Amino acid sequence: MPCFKYPETLEKEIQDRLSVPNLTDNLKREKMYVLAERITYASMNSFYTSQYDNFQKFTNGINI
Repeated sequence: MPCFKYPETLEKEIQDRLSVPNLTDNLKREKMYVLAERITYASMNSFYTSQYDNFQKFTNGINI
């Protein structure tokens, strides 16, 4: 994958992508919590998530 082309800078690139600049640590934590909850609830009600779960169940025997 292209993102692994330069492993010496990979950690910094990931941190940069996941960081929210100009926020205090508490505010960053709160915003990440809200985002994680929103993504989790959206995936719980997603047709595509349930289809992926079914695919995993049938192909790999993984029950969710």
